[in-house]
Amino acid sequence: MWAAMFSGRHSVQREEDGSYFIDCDGTHFRYILNYLRDGGFRNDKQPSDVTIVRELLTEAQYYHLRGLVTVLKDIRESDGS
Repeated sequence: MWAAMFSGRHSVQREEDGSYFIDCDGTHFRYILNYLRDGGFRNDKQPSDVTIVRELLTEAQYYHLRGLVTVLKDIRESDGS
């Protein structure tokens, strides 16, 4: 989805400062950004709260981030949720 958004096939509006507005939950988006920047989660940045993992999994599925979906499912299963 990210590649499609910025591929040029879609009109994506830039803000005046050159940034892009992405309408999402900022609480969860920080985990997504960290995952994308680092290519995974560092131990100190991995979500541990069961509710956050479940909600973040929904976000990752929405954005079609298959690798993140797999990681979150593994976290969820290791916690027995």
